[in-house]
Amino acid sequence: MADFRDMRGSPEPEPERVELEIEGLGTLGGRVDGIEGGFASIVLDGDLSGWSLHGHDARLIHMASGLKLEGTLRAAGDQRKVELVVHEPHRRSWTRADARLATLLVPDELGMLWRAETRNVAAGGMLVAGASELQQDQSLHIYVHLEDGDVDARGRVVRVDSPDVHAVAFEAISGPDRLRIHREVLRARIAELKDEDPST
Repeated sequence: MADFRDMRGSPEPEPERVELEIEGLGTLGGRVDGIEGGFASIVLDGDLSGWSLHGHDARLIHMASGLKLEGTLRAAGDQRKVELVVHEPHRRSWTRADARLATLLVPDELGMLWRAETRNVAAGGMLVAGASELQQDQSLHIYVHLEDGDVDARGRVVRVDSPDVHAVAFEAISGPDRLRIHREVLRARIAELKDEDPST
């Protein structure tokens, strides 16, 4: 039986390069072809004729940034392409990225709201600017604008970095909305790496 490790791609940390750790089989190299709708599309290296990856649990590792996504593989109608159906991220895998997202913050005990903007974002929370009157430990309702619709969550101010900049942790957010935030972080990190790479 062939060893999957023999089919790894180049170790160079190109912006789209990934490794796919497949439970019970080994590791394959490849590149991200797209991230949308709860799955990542991956074009794998090597000749995969005769291999059935559908239904296997796997971890995708983005080589240049260290970002990780865990999920289950499904066939994509192409010998070299698979889709990773992404599981809801665990706290240990949450990764931050700089991103400017329009955000509406509504504190529980105040009759007002703030239109703010994120400075960086993770599936577990965000750094926001533009809500100067927020206080440590304040609870609030959060709406984050994404291209495919708003994320609706509850959170708490966990740190005050300056009068205008606050760290907010999500305390109540649906699994699908947390996953949408996680995908937004991955897109932002890949875009940053492309900007930094002089060859692109």
